[in-house]
Amino acid sequence: MFSCFSEFIADNEIFDIKKIKDIILLHLENLKNHFNTRFEKFPEKKLGWIRNPFSININEMNSELSLVMNEELIELSADENLRIKFNETTSDKFWISIKSEYPELSKVAVSTLLPFATTYLCETAFSALTVIKNKYRTKLNLESDLRVAVSNIKPNMETIISKAQAQVSH
Repeated sequence: MFSCFSEFIADNEIFDIKKIKDIILLHLENLKNHFNTRFEKFPEKKLGWIRNPFSININEMNSELSLVMNEELIELSADENLRIKFNETTSDKFWISIKSEYPELSKVAVSTLLPFATTYLCETAFSALTVIKNKYRTKLNLESDLRVAVSNIKPNMETIISKAQAQVSH
C-alpha cells in the first residue's frame, strides 16, 4: 500500500508529507487501540489452554471442558514432541495440524482463534449483489436472485426442467 501511496504523492505533487504521515500514524494508533480494547479480555481461566496448552495446570482450570476434552488436554500437555511443534509454529497452524489426534480440542481452539474465517460469505454476497443489481436491473426483487447466487448447493437441472411446464401455444 505504501508504494502506491508514494506514487500517488509523486503524481499529485503533494508537498505536505509530514501532515499526511501524522494522519496515517494517528489512524494506525487508533486502530491498534481499538483492537486492544476489543480483544484484550481473553478469558484466561476458561480458554487459557488454547493460548498455550503446555503451561496450564489442569487442576486449577475453571473451564467447562467435557470429559473427552479434558482427557485430550492431559494427553496433549504431556507430549514433548507437540510442545516443540507448538513452539515452532503459530497457534492456529498448531491446532489445525493436530486435528486428527485431538479432534475435540482442535475444533474448539480453531473456532476460538479464527472467528472471522467466514467473512468471505459477506464479500461473496456483496460481489454477487453488485453484479445482479446494475442499471438495467434496478427494480428487481433481489432476495431470490441473491440466495441462488451465494448458495453452495448445485441445482439439479434435470429435475427442475422436468417439473417445468412447457409454454403452450395459443
